[in-house]
Parts: sequence; structure tokens; C-alpha cells
Amino acid sequence: TLTYTITDKLDASKFSTATVKVTVASGAILAKDDAGSANSVTGGTAVADVLANDNYNGSTTAPTLANVTITNGTNDSNGKVTFDPATGKVSVAANTPAGIYTLTYTITDKLDAS
Repeated sequence: TLTYTITDKLDASKFSTATVKVTVASGAILAKDDAGSANSVTGGTAVADVLANDNYNGSTTAPTLANVTITNGTNDSNGKVTFDPATGKVSVAANTPAGIYTLTYTITDKLDAS
């Protein structure tokens, strides 16, 4: 809330005071599921950047590591499929048994952790 006064330059007895109320709303982050694949023998990158298809602050713009942090969640691959929160990259180790593996992660806004 801001309060301001308008005063007549020629007659200081003429003035009026008003207030301005500004609401600052929290931006929204929409994390979308990702899917990728890699060769079970050679391994490789399954997803280059998990943030690429997500939305930031209610727009279609993807969040970046400059404005969000990523935290590892669950991972059912016994360490064969790894997620690097510093890059957003999902990698598959060489000689990983063929199958479908699921990992989770959390995206948090650096300016508003809520």
C-alpha cells in the first residue's frame, strides 16, 4: 500500500491524499512429464533438459536454472538412469537392462519457494 498527496503549487491549502494498493501474485510453475529413450547397450542421454517442456510464471516460457532449482526425487533404476539437477539432463548408463524406469523431480522458484 502506497499513500501519496497532490498539492496545488499556487495554493498549498488545496491538496488531496489517496492510496494505491498493489497485489503481487506468485507466479505458477507447471512441470510436465518427460519421456525419452536410450540404447540399453551403449546408454546415453534420454532427456537433454527436463525443463524444456515446462511452463514458468503462467506463460509458455520454459523455466531456466537461472530462475528455478531442481531437486531429485524418486528413482527406480538402481542407479542406472541418473538425473543431474545442475543441468536438467537424464542419462542412461551403458549396459542398463531394457525396461521403463521412472524418476521424479521437483522444480522450485528461486524467488518464491512456495
